[in-house]
Amino acid sequence: MVLENDCELGYAMVVTKKYDVYRLGMVVLETMIGIHLGDLVNLLSSLSTQNTTLMDVLHPHLSSPKGSQVANDVVVTLSLALKCLNCNPKLRPSMQQVSWRLMTSQSLPQPIGAMSLWQLKIENI
Repeated sequence: MVLENDCELGYAMVVTKKYDVYRLGMVVLETMIGIHLGDLVNLLSSLSTQNTTLMDVLHPHLSSPKGSQVANDVVVTLSLALKCLNCNPKLRPSMQQVSWRLMTSQSLPQPIGAMSLWQLKIENI
């Protein structure tokens, strides 16, 4: 399925390994935020990611992460998903990097409720 908002296929019409990474990011965000794929792209482009917190966009049917490990897992997963959506395929992580990052643990720089989408996108979480 080719979507109008798919930045990689929209220009190059080529499927690569980095395209798989892009699709992974879309599936993760669609699941955790609870918005259809096309609406998700519009939402992310319209939000002020510097002021929108992670808790503002999580799917309303998901309970707030309890415990530091669950919060870490949510943050790492969403951060990776945002990095996977970079329109420049060369700037996306590889699937191996995504897998490695999901297996490693790191504590959060601040409480999950205070983290913005902008921080998730730019920081090395």
